[in-house]
Amino acid sequence: MKKKILMLWIVGTLSFGLLACGNSDARTPAQNTEQETWETIPESTQKQDPEETRQSEEESQTTESTVAEKEGSESASEEKMKQDLVAEYEDNFSVDNEAVVAYARKIKEAVANRDMEALADLASYPLYVGFTDGGVSVTSAEELIALGEEKIFTVQMEESIKNADENSLSPSMAGFALSTNGRPNMIFGVVDGRLAIQGINY
Repeated sequence: MKKKILMLWIVGTLSFGLLACGNSDARTPAQNTEQETWETIPESTQKQDPEETRQSEEESQTTESTVAEKEGSESASEEKMKQDLVAEYEDNFSVDNEAVVAYARKIKEAVANRDMEALADLASYPLYVGFTDGGVSVTSAEELIALGEEKIFTVQMEESIKNADENSLSPSMAGFALSTNGRPNMIFGVVDGRLAIQGINY
């Protein structure tokens, strides 16, 4: 009887030991989840190499500097173009011949096309218009346009401006007189640093 009890005790002890060893190798669900979570972390979230980070920042700064320099260069170029389009002059005697010829041709083109709006844009205000029956002072582009083509672009005015020699214009205190034989004419000169028509005479 004692031997039988002893045998049962030994078998029970061995069985318990084997069961304990088996459980020690097993991982809990929480442990499995932690390992799987770590293994599935994207590479992009892992710690970057400090050297790679520094190089990336330097490249970004270089790119931003290049873009800024390009934009600055474009802005300077645009500003220069605007200044070239709007030349500044002190008086009629400071205007170079090339600018005088170019402006006279703009006037000739507006008259040839009977373009009241173009002519109005070339004038300064108040503008003196000396008709054969009396002179008037025009205070705006709209007022000049309202006078009408027939009154401004007379046959005599069209012929005088068409045949005028824009290459032989000489400066005076009054400006440059664009005409064939004196009258009719259109007088233009420097107004506020720019060329503009100052008078139209019939």
